[in-house]
Amino acid sequence: MASAISDKFRAFLSSSAAPKLATQRLGLLLAAVASLSGPRAAQDFAGQCVGMVGAAGSGDPAQLQVAECGLSMMSALAEEVANMDGQRRKDLIAATEPQWPQVVAAAQLLAARGAAAGGYGLLQGALQCLSAWLRLSADGISPCRASPGQLFAAHPDLLAALAPLLAPSESQLAAGAGGAQQLATEVLTELLGPGAFGDDAQQEAAAVCQACVEYFLMVNTVPVAQRHPQMGAPLYGSLAQPLLVHCCYPAGFEGWEECVEEDEEAFVR
Repeated sequence: MASAISDKFRAFLSSSAAPKLATQRLGLLLAAVASLSGPRAAQDFAGQCVGMVGAAGSGDPAQLQVAECGLSMMSALAEEVANMDGQRRKDLIAATEPQWPQVVAAAQLLAARGAAAGGYGLLQGALQCLSAWLRLSADGISPCRASPGQLFAAHPDLLAALAPLLAPSESQLAAGAGGAQQLATEVLTELLGPGAFGDDAQQEAAAVCQACVEYFLMVNTVPVAQRHPQMGAPLYGSLAQPLLVHCCYPAGFEGWEECVEEDEEAFVR
């Protein structure tokens, strides 16, 4: 069955008349089959996907579609592996480890090139793939497979490529950069504060804002001339309004004793 699905997928991929949605659905099915077929099959599948992503460098519209499909399949494989339990999950992560640097490299390249790489759809696919693979920790316990220091040591240009995506211009937002901005924020949140924000959306938003404020306080210790250009006024301006929303008193506020569910010592601390 896997061979038949693979043959049909290749036929669709090589045909300009094949429906894009059908091709993507077959790719997702192949990802599920590969994860269930063992480490070797998952490794081969991930290698094929990396080859497809490499087509993004050609600039040809048909090849860009192939690259976008490859990124979608890589994301699907990561999600399938994440849902595995115990030793099977560890074996699959170990088998696909050689593809991790290529995932980061693709995200870094496409983030640096932005819309010039073939539109924001391809960039969003790369960021979604990076996010999914970041969550594949080898021990199955840690919420992130690499610490910021480890990622910076292995891929020093990644964070610099992601930073501009946090503060797109109005023209970039009009062109569709909003999705990339959200995904870049999610990637950095997973990397810099994995597991810290809980499942409650309101609590998560407040915690992210708190992390932003603490970061900006630390940045203030670095002279402006020594900061990265993207960590200046444009970023501050784009984040000011969202931060102010969470800095306001809660609706119906009467006093901290009724509002904060903490003891006095914890509140003061």
